Amino acid sequence: MHQSLRQLQPRRTAYETRVALHVLAAAQHRTGQLTDATHNYTDLVRHHTDAEGATARATLAAQAALAGALADAGTCDQAQQLLIRTLAIFSRAYPGKPSDLAVGQMRAGLHRIRATCVAHHPDHQDTKAP
Repeated sequence: MHQSLRQLQPRRTAYETRVALHVLAAAQHRTGQLTDATHNYTDLVRHHTDAEGATARATLAAQAALAGALADAGTCDQAQQLLIRTLAIFSRAYPGKPSDLAVGQMRAGLHRIRATCVAHHPDHQDTKAP
């Protein structure tokens, strides 16, 4: 998969490249390869931003996934700040849709990050709600 992805890199904003990178990052996240997952999610955010813009739903979804990987890797503060910013950007970019499924998923992700950080990283128990 890595070699195939490298062959697609010159077309990094191509839809197929972004889908492949998403699948790779998600698989790495699920299998505990958190350093690789965070690098690939970061690249995915950059590719989506270049292709569709910083406020595109795909970009914001990739940022939310990156926040989850960061939290699982123990980078709680950074994960929480990223997801709070992503949620704020989404709310500004897509007003009038407070019941949007994406908003609910991001809020659930934020609660999950806080719970994960408190349970697995006791030094981050000062995590507070925005």
